[in-house]
Amino acid sequence: MPFDRWLLAAGAVLMLTASAAMAQNQARVYAIWGNPDNGRRVYAAKGCGRCHAINGVGPTVGPDLGRPPARPQTITQIAGAMWNHAPEMRKLAQEKGVQWTAFRESELRDLIAYLYFLRMLDQPGDVRRGERLFDEKHCSTVYEDQGCAACHTARGTGGAGGPDLTTVGRRRDAAWLTAFVRNPSSVNPASEMPPYDTMSAEDLSALVAYLQTLK
Repeated sequence: MPFDRWLLAAGAVLMLTASAAMAQNQARVYAIWGNPDNGRRVYAAKGCGRCHAINGVGPTVGPDLGRPPARPQTITQIAGAMWNHAPEMRKLAQEKGVQWTAFRESELRDLIAYLYFLRMLDQPGDVRRGERLFDEKHCSTVYEDQGCAACHTARGTGGAGGPDLTTVGRRRDAAWLTAFVRNPSSVNPASEMPPYDTMSAEDLSALVAYLQTLK
């Protein structure tokens, strides 16, 4: 290697080494994004679900926010898309008579974080299949011949032994429902519901998708 190239390469290495040493002595700075769990509540409070679906559940006025785009988006790109789309959303809200409320404090950051993490979730199950599973018999460790409807009411039909699930999709998200169906006592130690830990992943996904439609 010619001496001038060697000298240039050596200088570059020294500069990188010095920069790394300086970085170790400085406080690290992280970009702080929002809380996705809080963002889920913002999504409901702002009425986003009046126009948008999430993974096929909900209206189709606006794009489905749970479906991944043709090209993966970073959290910054999602923020930019919301910023650019805001005037159109406000106009549509006025046309539909929906009150447009400004975001406060960390609400927008939380909402963006929620929309970002939505796209990391598995695709939802078959809602119709989930409805059949809710009514049909399941195999559980305690009630081998009873399904959800034996103890739970949904939209006016079903048993009264357990809580009414007519609005459970409004109060609980997919992650909570999945954990609870699999092993209720892990979520609520006082629950008397038996675990449905022998249910296949496909059946569980379908049942949770159906429960999310109960709002």
